[in-house]
Amino acid sequence: MKLSVVICAYNPKPAIFQQVFDSLKKQTLDKSAWELIIVDNNSNIPIDSWVDLSWHPNAKIVQELTSGLIFSRIKGNETARGKYVVTVDDDTPLQNDYLTGVINFFDQNDTVGIIGGKCKPVYETEIVPEWINLLPSSISGRDFGEEIIVERHDVTTKLDNYPKYSPILMAYRKAVFDDFITQFDSEKNGILGRKGNSLTSGEDNDIILYFYKNGWGTAYCPHLCFSHFIPAYRLTFQYAKKLLFHSNRSWVKVLALHGICPWHKIPRTTIWLRNLKSYIFLKAWVSETNYLKWKGACGTFKGLSEI
Repeated sequence: MKLSVVICAYNPKPAIFQQVFDSLKKQTLDKSAWELIIVDNNSNIPIDSWVDLSWHPNAKIVQELTSGLIFSRIKGNETARGKYVVTVDDDTPLQNDYLTGVINFFDQNDTVGIIGGKCKPVYETEIVPEWINLLPSSISGRDFGEEIIVERHDVTTKLDNYPKYSPILMAYRKAVFDDFITQFDSEKNGILGRKGNSLTSGEDNDIILYFYKNGWGTAYCPHLCFSHFIPAYRLTFQYAKKLLFHSNRSWVKVLALHGICPWHKIPRTTIWLRNLKSYIFLKAWVSETNYLKWKGACGTFKGLSEI
C-alpha cells in the first residue's frame, strides 16, 4: 500500500462530508494504491451508522475513544499501512490530482518529511469581515504562490524558529510519525490540541516541529490544492474572539515545549495588569480588528503564565 488517507472526524456535517468523499472518488490515483481510514472521535451519532464506504475497496472506520484530535491522528497513523499518510479533514475536498501529487513529490524528494498545499476557503456567507486575515490561514486561506518552498533545519545547530511556510492539511512519511509517537507525552503534547468543540489548536504545530527539528524538510507544494468549507458562525466576532485567544494560548505552549518561545514565563498574578495595558496600547475599543488583536494578546499572556 503506497498511501493512506486518514480523516479524523467529530460530528461531521453529512452534506459537506459527502463532498469530501466525492472529491476522493474522483482522484486520479487508482484506488488500489491507497486506502481510506476514518477515525471517529466520539461523534454523537456514530459515523459508521450513516456513512457508506462501499465505493472504496480499501476503506474502514475505526474508533478513538480518547477525546482530542492528536489522539485521533495517532490512531489513524497506527492503523495506516501506507508509506505516506495524507490527512484530510471532514470539510476539505481535494483537487482531483491531490493524492497523485503527494506520492510524486515524496518519491522525488526523499529528504522532505512533511508537506502541505494551497487552501482555498469556501465561505457559507457572502459577507467576509475586514479582520479575516487575523484568523488562521485554514480559515482566511493560504497561497504562497506557485513555487515549491522547502524549509530545513540544520540539526547541528540549536532550533530557534518555526518554519514560516509550514504545511496545513499535512501529508507526511508514516515512519517519521511513528517516531513522533514513541516520544509523545499525553501530559505535555496531549494538552496542546483540540478536543470536542474546544478551540485550542496546537497539535499540528507540535507534529511539524518534530519533523523540522529532526532535520526533515517541510514543504509548501502549490500543486496540492484543496478547499475548506467555512460555516457562517466561524466568521462571527464572537467566534473569532475565542479562536484568537485559544490559538495564541496554545501557540505559546508549543513554542515553549520545543524550546523556541521568545518570551519568558510570567506570573499569573500579573495577567490582569498586562491585559489592561495591552487593551489601552492596542486601543481595543476603537474597532473589532483592534479588539481581536487584544484578545490574541490576552491568549498569549494566559499561555505564558502556564508554561
